[in-house]
Amino acid sequence: LYFSQSKEIMNSQHGREIQCTFNYNENQILRILDIAYNFASERSKKLCLVLKKDGLKSMTDLWLDLMVKLHKKYKSVNWEFLDIDNAAYQLVARPEAFDVVVAPNMLGDILADLCAVHLGSRGLSYSGNFSDNSLSVFQTGHGAAYDLIGKKTANPIGQILSLTMLLKFQFKLDKEANIIIDAIGNTLSQGFRTPDINSNKTASITTQQMTNEIIKNLDK
Repeated sequence: LYFSQSKEIMNSQHGREIQCTFNYNENQILRILDIAYNFASERSKKLCLVLKKDGLKSMTDLWLDLMVKLHKKYKSVNWEFLDIDNAAYQLVARPEAFDVVVAPNMLGDILADLCAVHLGSRGLSYSGNFSDNSLSVFQTGHGAAYDLIGKKTANPIGQILSLTMLLKFQFKLDKEANIIIDAIGNTLSQGFRTPDINSNKTASITTQQMTNEIIKNLDK
């Protein structure tokens, strides 16, 4: 949906009108589903497909058909389907029921930001973009925060956690990634907070100070 072709036309009866067209093909969907199934098979073996049966019927039917087809390759994975509106509610109400969620880009992007609530801040969210040629890009899950430019208050943890994904998934350096994750946990346990995750019980620290504290904990 993000990459649809759109145009604006003038409708003599109704005024301006927007027309958008987009398409998915089986190979594109299978690539995404295969990555999701693979993650689920290596984790809790739980996978949830999110779409909209009534609002996006033909698109949902195709994804469901390919989900069933690919399940033959990942028989140990238990999967379910949820409509986007129900999925949004369930992710807030009972997040522990989910592990791997797969959805088209627009729906998945919205759900990713929604789930950042469970982390406590969008500044803690991180993500990976996986290609079909074994090359990937890892970054924060929240996009650019232009309102924080020059204020030195941005939370660096999401970016640092993106690095741990790079180490784990691209270079298979689980030990090194876990050292960084432990350092982040120890830093937070020591009470250090950037403004976005501060409950006002302690003074906030800057982006650089938080980074420095995490680096100190790498040696512990």
